[in-house]
Amino acid sequence: LGGGARLLVVGDGPLRAELDAHPLVEVRTGVAHDGMAAVYAAMDVLVLPSLTTPTWAEQLGRVLLEAMAAGRPAIGSSSGEIPWVLSVARGGATFPEGDVDALTALLRDARDDPRRWQALAEQGRRDVGERFSPEASSTALLELVRLMRESAPRQ
Repeated sequence: LGGGARLLVVGDGPLRAELDAHPLVEVRTGVAHDGMAAVYAAMDVLVLPSLTTPTWAEQLGRVLLEAMAAGRPAIGSSSGEIPWVLSVARGGATFPEGDVDALTALLRDARDDPRRWQALAEQGRRDVGERFSPEASSTALLELVRLMRESAPRQ
């Protein structure tokens, strides 16, 4: 990407030694859930580049919701439910799985048009609060139970 772009990787894996050796990459491992707020604060944009395998696809991408709730825009691959999450929470964009050029284009856009991406972040924060918060989830669950009770055959 140039322009002093840095990569913050959270997690561990077989490429860790290679990533640790790169001067523009910071790897954080062993981050507990309660430490993620500080990680999100250190990001300009979160990227979830999941790849579908024959036995797995991204089910929700909770990290997307957490990042958007923290006021960060999110970019996710087209794996599993990521496109749905980003379409409902409207706080980011998707790219085709494994398409490095498409991901690079989105990251360049985030760098070159920070106002647009800040607007996406704000929209995502609002939408996550309205649609995915514990309060919104419990309200939706109670409504589902109510509808099921109303449609159940009377005995």
